[in-house]
Amino acid sequence: MKTVMTRHGAFQTGSVKVCVPLCESNIEQLSNACAQLPRDVDVVEWRMDYMQARKQEDWLDGLTVVRNGCADRILLATWRSQREGGVQEQSLADYVGLYEQVITSGWADLIDVELFTKEECVVHLVEFAHRHGVKVILSNHDWQATPTNEAMMIRLQAMQRMGADLVKLAVMPHDVQDVYRLLQVSSEYSADPNACPLISMAMGEMGFLSRLCGEMSGSIMTFATFTQASAPGQLEWRKMKHLLELFHEGYRGEAL
Repeated sequence: MKTVMTRHGAFQTGSVKVCVPLCESNIEQLSNACAQLPRDVDVVEWRMDYMQARKQEDWLDGLTVVRNGCADRILLATWRSQREGGVQEQSLADYVGLYEQVITSGWADLIDVELFTKEECVVHLVEFAHRHGVKVILSNHDWQATPTNEAMMIRLQAMQRMGADLVKLAVMPHDVQDVYRLLQVSSEYSADPNACPLISMAMGEMGFLSRLCGEMSGSIMTFATFTQASAPGQLEWRKMKHLLELFHEGYRGEAL
């Protein structure tokens, strides 16, 4: 699997980063949350769709607050659509325009673009981001079910073909077999030395195992709660970080 370098850190096999989402609805709340960010948080995701703003400049003000609060941590800027779990919607033109401003600001290390956005817009944003030194996560979130193994693999491979630096797949399991299938597809995809770094998870309480065993299944980042959860099944970030350390010791044979 490829190593991806951002301005503030690298994503690579064998190292699972913990990402905490900031889901505050206004600048004051965002500023307070940033002031409390612990030093050992790996990645901060600013969920822009949570913020109530009147114009795009308000989101850029929020981005400045988050960047200043993040210091040298990796910053991921995300607008999640309602169809994939976001809290508000905007037009496609506004979606593209906001991401263009985020990219040109120079504050974000990565952006998250949904695979099922209009294809020409995805291609444009990937190319635009790369011209400005910003990495791109192409993502898909299925809140209803866990697709077939073939469908999951097709989506991951489509993300890679469209120029993703990292690929992300989140699914909703209905039974433990769905969780196992997600882990199987993750492992198969990550086994390709030319694959993009993968972020994968099964959501909800049933999917917790998938958030923990990324080092084994090939997923290089997991999401954990700081101020509030952005998806079901996220554990408090300190607990998640501790469990990942224990898993690493056991998986690498370092446990006592």
